[in-house]
Amino acid sequence: MRTRAAAALLSVICAATPQGLAAQNASDLRARIDALRAAPQEDPFASEKATDLARIAAESPWLFARRSDTLGPVGSPVAVVLFTAPDCGSCAAAEAELEALAYDIGIGATIMSTEDGAFVAAGMGRLSLDLTPSYVTRNTLIRGHIPAFVLQRYLAE
Repeated sequence: MRTRAAAALLSVICAATPQGLAAQNASDLRARIDALRAAPQEDPFASEKATDLARIAAESPWLFARRSDTLGPVGSPVAVVLFTAPDCGSCAAAEAELEALAYDIGIGATIMSTEDGAFVAAGMGRLSLDLTPSYVTRNTLIRGHIPAFVLQRYLAE
């Protein structure tokens, strides 16, 4: 019953609309649709993304090598590295979340602490990571703690 009433009301409104106004609205609607179909704008962060990907590629051999302390199912490739520091307030939570995520979705994850030596800090520097926690996936550098569900989305890309 409501559908019939709505259809009747719509037909009355459409009948009352002058032909010129309807054509103008159609023209405006077409222009808006065409604007949405226009070529996408150039990515303003393309250069930064390319630089990050080059840094990750250069550091990949040591970053994503499976180690004896790699988290996640045995044999799963390392998909994410978490950099931590002893004086980091949110690092313990980031570590716990990453460990749970690694086992939940079946990935390898490595935690590297700045207290493990100058090599780790130097690697962070080459990756332009200046705070902890920071994450590195095969295609993203992430500065700061993020919830596990957000990290999982990055890993799915």
